[in-house]
Amino acid sequence: MPKKLARNPVSKPLITPPDPPDSLTGEARQYWLRVAPELVKIGAVTMLHLEALECLCRLWAEYASINLCFDADPRARFNDTGATPIAKRHLEILNQLQRMWAKFGMTPDALNKLGRSNVDPESVTPVIHQFAKKKYGG
Repeated sequence: MPKKLARNPVSKPLITPPDPPDSLTGEARQYWLRVAPELVKIGAVTMLHLEALECLCRLWAEYASINLCFDADPRARFNDTGATPIAKRHLEILNQLQRMWAKFGMTPDALNKLGRSNVDPESVTPVIHQFAKKKYGG
């Protein structure tokens, strides 16, 4: 009979939100400060996830920056030949964000798939819950 492998302590869910890395600034840092505590609440973050969380925050900051560009000049989305390069990048980032949100349990379906369906959505967050309401209705 094979030996049962000991669980790696690094893979245990964190019980307190980690401080953002010093390299995160601006919107990326603010996103970390909003989202990390909520991810800790649902047990979705371990020490092994911190670099992926940092990447998520950087993507969010780039996405938010492009949104500001679009707000300042709606013509930045399209030109005579169709979507602008920045609009195409915006869509690429959104696709990456959606995949990462799912991996972290930041959509209702993903939360359920991660076995966290017993978590009260109202306690999870303004950020995650508002996103889910906006994206999926409800």
